[in-house]
Amino acid sequence: MNKNWSLINLNKKYFLRLGNKIFSCQIGSGGIVAETKKKEGDKKTPTGKWYLESLFYRSDRIPRPRLKKKGVLKI
Repeated sequence: MNKNWSLINLNKKYFLRLGNKIFSCQIGSGGIVAETKKKEGDKKTPTGKWYLESLFYRSDRIPRPRLKKKGVLKI
């Protein structure tokens, strides 16, 4: 699988770049760690493949996201 993402740190604010899109994100104060080494309460952010179970958006700011298939959001 090709890595088509990167993490950007600008003045202690983190951004995730996926292809040509950029998203604001939160990283734990302990940094990033492999999901197999993650322990509850260590203040670290696990790496891995994660599925979205729910999506929150503000309808007064953006239109409702369109899903390509049930449960699949095209970014």
